[in-house]
Amino acid sequence: MKSEKLKFILLLSLLFQPILLIGQGKITNYQDWFFYESGNPIDGKVEIAGVSSLEDKDLMLGIQNYSNTKNINYNKSFTEFKGGVESIWISIKTPSLNFKETKTVKMYFDDDNFFFYLNFIKIKNGISLQHAYSPKAKSFLETPDIVKKFKTKNKVTIRLEKKNSHKDYSFSLKGSTAAIKNIITSISPNPQANKLDFDPISLALVTNATISTNCEEFQSSDVVKIFSLVKQKEIYLKYGNYWTAWVKNVTCEQVERSKIFKFFDSNDELLTVIDYTEK
Repeated sequence: MKSEKLKFILLLSLLFQPILLIGQGKITNYQDWFFYESGNPIDGKVEIAGVSSLEDKDLMLGIQNYSNTKNINYNKSFTEFKGGVESIWISIKTPSLNFKETKTVKMYFDDDNFFFYLNFIKIKNGISLQHAYSPKAKSFLETPDIVKKFKTKNKVTIRLEKKNSHKDYSFSLKGSTAAIKNIITSISPNPQANKLDFDPISLALVTNATISTNCEEFQSSDVVKIFSLVKQKEIYLKYGNYWTAWVKNVTCEQVERSKIFKFFDSNDELLTVIDYTEK
């Protein structure tokens, strides 16, 4: 039993903290979930609330709080909603899987009849989950909203999709409330979180994206038309009015009277292409 615990601490050390602290740390169990803490103010501290997958014990779902408070308020601890990095990180990590070919990540909870598309960033040994949107429920979740669901549901299943295959991983949520309380005491949600309807006047303001362009200057009325063209694309069917949360980079190429816009996500995957011809 003791050797298993040491093995578990070593795995957590490898996945979630600097090499300097490998093999150190303390684990507190809360039913299926655990709270892991290690480090010191000099070398750095690590605090994780997490759980292992029911299918693969080496695959871990972990929550970390990088803000300076355990009482999370969206307007204080988080960046404005622009798809940027936030104070709470939810990550899935394992040393045994290669996430390079992961194209899409989906999530559903045990008693829901709908699923969420997850916005994710590929990181070392895993992925970091950012935002979620359900086209069927028309529900958008910021990272704290996902954490709140972890505390109120019984089980979550996450699907990792490659080009021609997929794999489902389930996580028990028993004990999640007690474990998460060690890093997050309370979450005060933004009352506008599920009421955002982006005004597409300026792509830069909406997405916080990097824009590379050799296109001629265009008017705000052109941007509105460009955004209206997105509504005919698959990206809009997936993410609705929140599609810009998935956009990280935009390029624009001028081809005679047409402007070719390409939208990329945080993993440099092409999301959609808009061919806009000026009238």
